Amino acid sequence: MMNKLAPILLATALLSIGCDRSGDSGSDVKSEGGNRGILVVAMGGYLSCPSGDLYSSDYLYNVNNLEAKAWEKGRDFKKIISCYDTSMADPSNLTIHFAMPDGGQQNDNVYSFMAQVEGVVNSHPNHDLYVIGHSHGGWLSLKLMGTKNFNQKAKFYASVDPISRTACSPQSFIDNTINGLFNLVNPCQQFPTDISGGEKGHIYSNTEVWKNYYQENTRFLHSGGTDSAGNVRKDYGPEGDMDPFNNAHLKIFNDGSIWGELSSTF
Repeated sequence: MMNKLAPILLATALLSIGCDRSGDSGSDVKSEGGNRGILVVAMGGYLSCPSGDLYSSDYLYNVNNLEAKAWEKGRDFKKIISCYDTSMADPSNLTIHFAMPDGGQQNDNVYSFMAQVEGVVNSHPNHDLYVIGHSHGGWLSLKLMGTKNFNQKAKFYASVDPISRTACSPQSFIDNTINGLFNLVNPCQQFPTDISGGEKGHIYSNTEVWKNYYQENTRFLHSGGTDSAGNVRKDYGPEGDMDPFNNAHLKIFNDGSIWGELSSTF
């Protein structure tokens, strides 16, 4: 009788060992039901948090919607968020505001931010990566995706009306706008030219989908198309063109169709 039971008892023991993860101290586990988790990196643009309070950024409404959709699908959700205040410093001296998953607000330079993002992504291999950045945050997202090495491809990357922080800084904005009136080259009205071909190639090879959204309704501030990405030109009409608080450059980051396209790949 024991001879007949022995194989069954052995199989049961092996299965229980294989299923017991109580001793697994890794920082990344799959969601309930075996689904992969989701890690979203979202970067707001200049003045996305004027007071310096990261959690006052209005775009977080869209991030919270992403979180709700992830949980609806039974997928763990983690986020990295960042914003710019009123600082006019150049990138080498610029302090931005950001938070890593499960951490409070930090105030540090863009290089520290990018290094921390790289570390978090690579420590969460069971979380699919999604990245979205707008305006100067779009430029930062391009630098992040173009220079850092992740252990997975981003499932979806959205550069949203990206504007170069180096070529179209707050200090140079007025001069660039005047140049634009005389049809001179205006870096505030094009895709960032300080993103090199090598960086764009790095982005292309490390993303499953790269969509570059831009608008041209706000004449004094808009991005443009670029090679390597799937370019999507959005049209918001002439209304609010010169309104500093309700122009197309701001509207595009709150465009539900863009956030919806990202979440449709969850």
